[in-house]
Amino acid sequence: MSGPFYSPRTMTQHVMFQDVDIDGQSYTMAGLKKNTEYSFRVVANNKHGPGVSTEDVISIMVRWQPPPLSGQNGEITSYKIRYRKVSRRSESAVTTAGTELFKLIDGLEPGTEYSFRVSAVTINGTGPATEWFPTETFESDLDESRVPDQPSSLHVRPLVNSIVVSWTPPENQDIVVRGYTISYGIGSPHAQTIKVDYKQRYYTIENLSKNSLHLWCMFIVLQPSV
Repeated sequence: MSGPFYSPRTMTQHVMFQDVDIDGQSYTMAGLKKNTEYSFRVVANNKHGPGVSTEDVISIMVRWQPPPLSGQNGEITSYKIRYRKVSRRSESAVTTAGTELFKLIDGLEPGTEYSFRVSAVTINGTGPATEWFPTETFESDLDESRVPDQPSSLHVRPLVNSIVVSWTPPENQDIVVRGYTISYGIGSPHAQTIKVDYKQRYYTIENLSKNSLHLWCMFIVLQPSV
């Protein structure tokens, strides 16, 4: 089976926020789209300002591809997704229909590493599972509807045959940063491209030619890695 492709998120992959102020204890939300997932939270307000909101739903979307026809051993009736905290051995499991190739796993804890694996199920039993795929939920509910700002600082340290690039995150910490992309090259800053994890703060570009002028630039990518 091909490995699952997933993107850590706290609501949906493309989050649009809408605030509604009401005076009562109920509200009817109209104009919602079919087959679309929504998340809600409630905050009480008084003359001193807003209070603490209801707990945000932390979730991860797991995606996968079916095994090749030659290895399915019958019609796939369902998929089983197992997941666990990286720091623990105990597992949880959910199932989905055999025609679906994704599953939203919710009720997760913020700022926590999880691992996922998927296996196909037929009338003959459960097939082999994928390898464990790790990912991590964000500490807080971040905005994915806007492009991140530039890194707040950028430093370059040239060595004999390499360059060490270091940076700090954007000043606006409320926007999701999925990772960083470093582009560089001789004559063009986009000849070579390297993507690194959002936690990384430096990268060494190695095997550079001596006495060559390397143009480079750096920018942030919003798209999750797969």
